[in-house]
Amino acid sequence: MHDISIDFRYGTFAGVPRPQEPSRIWRKNWQLSEKEAAEHRTVFWTSIDKSGAKIIGCCPEKAAKYVAFGSYVGGWKANKRHGYGTRRSFAVGSRYDGEWNEGMRHGEGTQWVRCKNGKGVRKCYAGSWVNDRREGFGTGCYEDGSVYKGNWVKDHREGEGTMFYANGDIYRGQWRQGKRSGFGTLVVGRTGDLYEGQWLNDKKEGPGRYYYRSRRKVMVGEWADDMCSAGSVSAYEDDLELNIPTLRLEGADDLVEGKLEEIRADRFLFRVLNTPLADLFDSADLDRIRGSHEAAVSNSHDGTISLLSLKALLLVLFGIQFVAEELWELCVTVGAITPDEAQRAFLLTESELEKIPESSLPNDNEEVIERVVDDLVDDDDDESKEQREQVAYRYFTMPVDAFTLDRFARIVSLVTGRLGPGALDGIDVDSDADVDEHTDVG
Repeated sequence: MHDISIDFRYGTFAGVPRPQEPSRIWRKNWQLSEKEAAEHRTVFWTSIDKSGAKIIGCCPEKAAKYVAFGSYVGGWKANKRHGYGTRRSFAVGSRYDGEWNEGMRHGEGTQWVRCKNGKGVRKCYAGSWVNDRREGFGTGCYEDGSVYKGNWVKDHREGEGTMFYANGDIYRGQWRQGKRSGFGTLVVGRTGDLYEGQWLNDKKEGPGRYYYRSRRKVMVGEWADDMCSAGSVSAYEDDLELNIPTLRLEGADDLVEGKLEEIRADRFLFRVLNTPLADLFDSADLDRIRGSHEAAVSNSHDGTISLLSLKALLLVLFGIQFVAEELWELCVTVGAITPDEAQRAFLLTESELEKIPESSLPNDNEEVIERVVDDLVDDDDDESKEQREQVAYRYFTMPVDAFTLDRFARIVSLVTGRLGPGALDGIDVDSDADVDEHTDVG
């Protein structure tokens, strides 16, 4: 029988016992595997068998054999990396120096990775970690030489931060999911020009102003898909680092103003569907929307959401009653259901409405004349609308999983017709108010 003690001096076998191995070695190794100390000798992860057990050794002379795994030196608790320690991965060439908590990077630490050219390692991230992810304030260093300093959430640049690009550009402002989104300022390193305004998904989107340093001109206008679609250009006298004027069009003629409104209208839907919720609503409005959404989902007993529930939610928020087709169109717009599903529900509704029961047919000429007059006065009376609503709501439903908070919030934004914090300001939320149930929303 092969004596594994020759291969694994001071080593441990952490896993299920193997009958063919000497019991004395197993007992010794099992005790060593239950590590509980502030410091410990280097541990090499050598292999993992089919049962998932790890064979661990402390034999530096055979380090080349363990190249597919790695090593760890540092604190342990309950057989997990805990406290301060250094973890190296020989296969990918990475290294982490910092704090651990129950086997995960947690606290302050620095991650190093192998350079793409294979020569040496470079610092990848230094800062705060939470549950093995970059979270909190930290500095990210990139292969091309760019450096980001700011806030992180779940491994993404999120919140306020500054990016120093390798080409000399500097961006200071808001980030969402690793992209420039929200208000931010970009200084172009090559020219010294400066853009200040709104961003969405790494592109200029919304109101903004661009300062041409060499020309001493400023262009103020509306940006769409990283381009200025309309605006006015004027001279500026103050230095860029001093008092930058507030964002407004001073002295712009009616033509420019009209063009700006046209662009805002054209881009409104795109911005509603792509702007992060944190930028669409302030925290108070988002809490109200979240509460309404949770109530609707919790009341679902068959895994579906009726359009009647959505109608009630919007009535509470806005005091307006929508017809089924309007609600279904909103759901299609935000992606809760497909256009084909909407068309199918519409056709089913129309098909059932065409089946008029005999009891509803007129019995004499006087009733026929009365109905004709009613049709001439109002070809869609309250009774027919009510009947249509009752039929439509039987077919207009969606799965609970499709009715997400994100989609419901974007429906609210579409209804308000506003972007940004305070979208629900001034909305009458009294659900008992006397409301015209046939109010249309443009």
